[in-house]
Amino acid sequence: MAFATITDLENVVGREIDENDAAALFALDSATAMVRAVIGQYVEEVEDDVIVLDGSGTRVLMLPETPVSDVSLVEIDGEELDADEYQWSADGYVRKLNGTWSTDLRSVEITYTHGYATIPPLIVSITAKLAGRMLDVPAAVRQETIGAYSVSYNPATLQADELVLLDSYKRA
Repeated sequence: MAFATITDLENVVGREIDENDAAALFALDSATAMVRAVIGQYVEEVEDDVIVLDGSGTRVLMLPETPVSDVSLVEIDGEELDADEYQWSADGYVRKLNGTWSTDLRSVEITYTHGYATIPPLIVSITAKLAGRMLDVPAAVRQETIGAYSVSYNPATLQADELVLLDSYKRA
């Protein structure tokens, strides 16, 4: 699902867009994919996601997706840990309280919930702006000149300031 809606896109481009407009829907999906790739996170909430991790041999493992809102199951080599045998944080750290994690590959299975139930407004805004640029800039045209009149188009890419703003959503 796209991070921004047709309504968000309408607010950016300043005109009405049909909710079934294929180009607009494609632009929203493409912008979402680009933002997701920059952040390196799925972003949307995923409940009870099951992942298998390599043991770290340390007391702490890092979950790949954040923010974490629940860790419901932790198993080492198929044996379930009691909830009082580990701690977890919203930042994606899972600490084993007694001893260390295994050093074996693919030995830790964790079931957890991560992501945002509501996409943060900053991500929605950047996605809608990027989709608006994709929709309004002809493909592969950066500049047009007719006689003495010349116009340069804002490329349909993430801008430097948007990249900086998205940094706060990247995995530490």
